[in-house]
Amino acid sequence: MGELPVTDADLKWLSKSEIDSGFRLACAHRADRNLQVWLPQSSEGLTVLTDVRRSLPPPHPDGGLDGQYGVAIDIGTTTVVAYLIDLSTGAQIASESELNPQSTYGADVMSRLTFTLQSPDGVDRLSTLIRGCINTLIQGLCDRAGLLSESITRISVVGNTAMHHLFLGLDINSLAVAPFAPSMTDSRVLPATDVDLVSAPNAQVYCAPNVAGFVGGDAVAFVLSQGLDMTSKSILGIDLGTNGEVILAHADEMLCCSTAAGPAFEGATLLHGSRAGPGAIEHIFMSGGADAVEVVTIGNAAPRSICGSAVIDLLHELLQAGMLSVTGRLTKSARTIEHERYRRCFVVVRVGEMGAEREVLLSQQDIRKVQLAKAAVRTGVE
Repeated sequence: MGELPVTDADLKWLSKSEIDSGFRLACAHRADRNLQVWLPQSSEGLTVLTDVRRSLPPPHPDGGLDGQYGVAIDIGTTTVVAYLIDLSTGAQIASESELNPQSTYGADVMSRLTFTLQSPDGVDRLSTLIRGCINTLIQGLCDRAGLLSESITRISVVGNTAMHHLFLGLDINSLAVAPFAPSMTDSRVLPATDVDLVSAPNAQVYCAPNVAGFVGGDAVAFVLSQGLDMTSKSILGIDLGTNGEVILAHADEMLCCSTAAGPAFEGATLLHGSRAGPGAIEHIFMSGGADAVEVVTIGNAAPRSICGSAVIDLLHELLQAGMLSVTGRLTKSARTIEHERYRRCFVVVRVGEMGAEREVLLSQQDIRKVQLAKAAVRTGVE
């Protein structure tokens, strides 16, 4: 907050009342005078999709684990998610998620690997960032459950090979250039103190094995959780992340590949896209034409943005309603506008609808980005 000129970014992301009150976006200004920096509470956490988890078979704990807890961590290229598990029952107690702080050095895997090649301390810097993020998540889980971090005795970590190597601080030279070979593919168990994680003094960290290229332990975890290694059926599994992974189980063998889908499926890089936080639209329904748009927001907050799940919903609804051509071109309707900068846009939410302080738009450019992400995954499938 302060007496700073209004930029295009401020006009795009802030409401008129916020601008009039002196709010400005820190990322769009240079701090060359006395300023007050304010971080909204809504930006401090993420909401993890919870309504698609299928039931799991009863756990079989190994005994002697009363009062001990574990943390399962998925290091995504864009988002890092952690789950607190009661080791005596196998029950999930809580979950936390955060933006991967390595995003500062690139939205995709190759950008970050390139940074590490160009900077002598690049691996150390990115390793420190992700370990700090994981510690924040672990502490958040403990706070929510009323536990001390000393109760955490086991930590499992999965991620694509780049995230795995950067977490462990491994040499990435062979992974950063063709043929993109990991420097480690075996699973690894090590003391939590070796990777600076807050936990019990004797806590162990388990890192799942990598496969090849950018197919890492997250893909292995998917295979095990879905029993793809035990089936004779033909099953296709897809991880729609920034680094998309495709796994085909068929005739007692498995094939896999990774695809550079980019962050569009997670809402990043879209005009009014965002991660899954309070106020983000997570589902969209259209039952009676363009003017019958119903949205569901995370936390039932006033709409501020749109996340990946809602983008997929909206494209499906527009296609079904004939407002989106098979080539992905928006057609004119009662809820489209012609934007000088972003071309044709679909107005998902108008100002005042559900308490919205600004329009939430999906632009033609956004649709093209999603098409590119889908094409990357489709190529991997084929």
